[in-house]
Amino acid sequence: VPILTPPLRERLEDIPALAHHFNAKICRQEEIPMRRFPPETLSRLAAYPWPGNVRQLENEVEKAIALSGEREALYPSDFPLPSAGALKAVLQVPAIALPDTGLDFERTVGSIERQILDQALSKAGGNKTAAAGMLGLKRTTLSAKLRSLQAGAA
Repeated sequence: VPILTPPLRERLEDIPALAHHFNAKICRQEEIPMRRFPPETLSRLAAYPWPGNVRQLENEVEKAIALSGEREALYPSDFPLPSAGALKAVLQVPAIALPDTGLDFERTVGSIERQILDQALSKAGGNKTAAAGMLGLKRTTLSAKLRSLQAGAA
């Protein structure tokens, strides 16, 4: 039975609960004390549009916990997310005119995906971990996408 859930950007009220859930999950796994989210941190998280959806939020909480050291709180500075304006500029998809004869959907989407991955890798100087972070992906997911696109091109 398919369960349709709107993207996280349409469920901003869920962000605090999800952040607390991921905090508890990660801290339990790592056997470390849970971190606290001051109100300004939760406001920062709720102001971001989360193009990577819930998975991106989880990755950002995990990074913040890892980099916070022994601190008991996670602050807005622990979440270096791009500004909404910068994100909007990056996420603008070029208009694609659908010819009357149609187009190859998979090839077209693959081409766009490839361009985005190539840009992220270029901006990250070839560092897959950094590129994945820019895209709200895990490094392994980025690598799998690159392999898939490479196989499709062969």
